[in-house]
Amino acid sequence: MQLSALQLMRLFQNRLTLLLTFSFVHAVFFVVFIRKFLGGVPHEDVTLYSRWAFSGLETGTWPGLDIDWVYPIGALGPIMAAAILGKQAYFFLWFAMTSILNLATILVLTRDSKSRGGWLAAYFWLSICLIMGPLVFSRIEGIAGPLVVIGLAYLSRQPVVAAALLAVATWIKVWPAAVVVALLIASRKRVTVFFTGLAVSAAFAAVVLVKGGGEHLFSFWLAQGNRGMQLEAPLITTGLWNAILHRGDYVYVNYGIQTLEIWGPTAEAVVPWPNPLLAICGVVIAATLILAQRRGADAIQLLLCGSMCLVGALIVFNKVGSPQYMLWFAAIVAAGLALDQKGWRVHAVIVLVLCVLTTLVYLLYEDLYVNLSPGVALILTIRNVLVVALFAVSLWQVFRLARKPRGLPVRGQPTADPAKEAGIRHDPDEHDLSRPSNTVQHS
Repeated sequence: MQLSALQLMRLFQNRLTLLLTFSFVHAVFFVVFIRKFLGGVPHEDVTLYSRWAFSGLETGTWPGLDIDWVYPIGALGPIMAAAILGKQAYFFLWFAMTSILNLATILVLTRDSKSRGGWLAAYFWLSICLIMGPLVFSRIEGIAGPLVVIGLAYLSRQPVVAAALLAVATWIKVWPAAVVVALLIASRKRVTVFFTGLAVSAAFAAVVLVKGGGEHLFSFWLAQGNRGMQLEAPLITTGLWNAILHRGDYVYVNYGIQTLEIWGPTAEAVVPWPNPLLAICGVVIAATLILAQRRGADAIQLLLCGSMCLVGALIVFNKVGSPQYMLWFAAIVAAGLALDQKGWRVHAVIVLVLCVLTTLVYLLYEDLYVNLSPGVALILTIRNVLVVALFAVSLWQVFRLARKPRGLPVRGQPTADPAKEAGIRHDPDEHDLSRPSNTVQHS
């Protein structure tokens, strides 16, 4: 018997179906990792997290407090939380934490059972978890990403909670700062957002200062500035091909931070530029967002497009290019689907393709390093081109928002109320982000 479109929609817009899908996705990776759980062996980056946690407990020397660290100090929270049952259970508890956050994410996105966008966003997030599971469950992004999605989902209903979650996420992994910047520009509650974020940041800073680690508070920023061009970074794609074709560049193993980098003439030419280009691009994007906001651009579109653009800049103009960076895009797209399902479907498809390509590179990474496989390099190149293209489209969308004269809606924006569609409490006077996308704003 064939199911009609309406019956299929009802089937998937069902809490039981969603929870069964969640259970299936997480059961798959529970089985994948079960031998490591039983053997007390962490997976990939969780090995580093475990080492930092138990080294601190045994020696009293803490990263971010007593020594420089590659992460903001907030990352120490989940890293230590996974250590409460000892080394043997560390990876299992890390897996459990990320699973709980994923569950919270889909429940928040579908809190309004009538929200098609919320259901679509929830299944999109579970699809990302299925495609990138080895990374979702072994990277700090598996903690920060859900916090960003939940924070964006709560913006209009509880702006203080939303701002606090985004601030905490920023102090776990820096990239959510891009979302905070876009929010400060787009939201009428920017003062509330600013002081909430400031309070959270002050709390983290106070802990570090009380522990005498003030000099290490921003060491994560300096650590990123001193590293070379990692093999996957979009800006060094040409250098990777030069290494494959033996044209002067080569792959170097940086054992200090356990990464593969491109060294040689291309890298020497490129390595001074990512940070200056990122700074310039960030200023231009922020200025354009401010102009768009003053010209009456829709707040939801401004927030989502601005976040996507700023996150895109962080990825494109980055020395690292690690595979988990695709989760940055995924978090914003999930929020975009919840607030504007039609306008963000194309973004969702592109990000899903990016995640598939990224996972293929991740699984074949050893072949790329050991054999300098042209096939794997081609997959990575396509991935990087798509990343740059997605950033370019987001940049164009931001400029398009700024071009419209004040009071005119941007063509192509949804006609439905995205805030209502996402289950957000609708009060136009309460918060900018609850306005319908076709609402004309006047001074």
